[in-house]
Amino acid sequence: MRPLPGNVVRVGVSALAIIAMGCESVTGTDGVAVVPSARSFRTDAFATFVVRNDTRETIHVDRCGSRVLAGLDRRQGLAWANEMAALCVLSILSTPLALAPGESVTDSILVRSPGVYRVVVGYGGGNLRILRLARSGSFTVAD
Repeated sequence: MRPLPGNVVRVGVSALAIIAMGCESVTGTDGVAVVPSARSFRTDAFATFVVRNDTRETIHVDRCGSRVLAGLDRRQGLAWANEMAALCVLSILSTPLALAPGESVTDSILVRSPGVYRVVVGYGGGNLRILRLARSGSFTVAD
């Protein structure tokens, strides 16, 4: 194996990170909700969101350590573009968070620039090889 140039380090990435980078995109519309806690947040602040399982089965949400592994999409014109991919070296070592039917978890994500965003969270059923993405409704970040 050849060494990588500069400070590049090889790390494993979770399936969510691969999906968030655009290799596959499946919108979770089957009862898994990601809901921002407010319609607007301040720049350089944490946007709080809730992941809620409204299905009849336990789902497994990807984690980074003790936090939900979440990414951000940013509205650009009429389309959405990936603003921050959900990448985390710790996700390799983290057991996915099990959410039984009706359960939810609250977490937050740092948003640094003004704009219109949505949170993206990866989840799967009992078989994590089938990952889906759940996206929140939009929220605004302003100075």
